[in-house]
Amino acid sequence: MLIRPPGLSKHLPIKGFITIDLLIGLSIGLIISASLLAIWLQLQISTSKSLSLIRFNQDLQAIIHVMAGDIRRAGYWAWTPLSMQPISQNPFMTPTNAITIDKANATETDASCLIYSYDLNQDGQLGGALVEQFGFRLHNQAIEMRTGGSTFSCSAGSWQDISQTDLVITTLNFSIENKIIYPITGCVTCITRQLLSITLIAHSASHATQTTTLKHTITIRNDLLS
Repeated sequence: MLIRPPGLSKHLPIKGFITIDLLIGLSIGLIISASLLAIWLQLQISTSKSLSLIRFNQDLQAIIHVMAGDIRRAGYWAWTPLSMQPISQNPFMTPTNAITIDKANATETDASCLIYSYDLNQDGQLGGALVEQFGFRLHNQAIEMRTGGSTFSCSAGSWQDISQTDLVITTLNFSIENKIIYPITGCVTCITRQLLSITLIAHSASHATQTTTLKHTITIRNDLLS
């Protein structure tokens, strides 16, 4: 118990009470500051994860966009009525150069590679100075694009990784559906439309729980004539 000294005004504060009040105020201030700091850190972590997920999805969408844009051109031939070959003999749709689904090697899953060709330099002939045989494949958890090579297959030639560093591709699957569009029945010479479906599953290397599945269907612009 604090005893007020004789002659001390009762209106003056006592030093002991001032010290206790100050300590209590400081403690409350520290608790509030710590709580605000914890909330701020949590918001920073949440914002960082959200930005990482947005970038992750954008990277996957960009890869799908690149693949779809090029695959749509499969089988294109710069044919004109003055061409020496009949239109039914498109060199970019022969069994050797037509759309083929396979895999890079025995360790990859089936239907994880697609190769195709089209008349890139529009000279009406297969080959020439420019590369006219293309492809995309899953290889070592990355998506690769074919850039050349003398042997046209999923397991040969030159391939370049087009995946971002943070992307881990776990599944790449191609499937194709052929629909005869003319004539409807009893065709001798048929016009067939090709619909190609792509399934892509990936997760972030830095956030393994951020798994995304994308599915995209492409209509090949150049119909088969057989």
